[in-house]
Amino acid sequence: MTPYYDSVAGLGRAREVFEGGWGDRLWLNVPGPFHGGETDTCRTGRVSAPRHVLYGGQYVTEYVYRRPRTPAETARLVEAAAHDPALGYGCDGDSHWTPVA
Repeated sequence: MTPYYDSVAGLGRAREVFEGGWGDRLWLNVPGPFHGGETDTCRTGRVSAPRHVLYGGQYVTEYVYRRPRTPAETARLVEAAAHDPALGYGCDGDSHWTPVA
């Protein structure tokens, strides 16, 4: 198994596209730094990051179902977040995930 890439540390200015709040995240997100929440329902996420983004929930919003493990995969997820008009992706998951969450 490939070691987990510390995706958030290397984001730099790209961090600006992650405005989604932890409280707004969709329960379907996999534990990790990135999560989708109140995203637009345009279904653009899978165009950029098909191996990491799916759609679901009451309003068919985007969520992260697989964590990125390389810089290239992280770049695709950043692209997905940047294309979301609602800027509903977050990158603060590591600060919140607990065994209970």
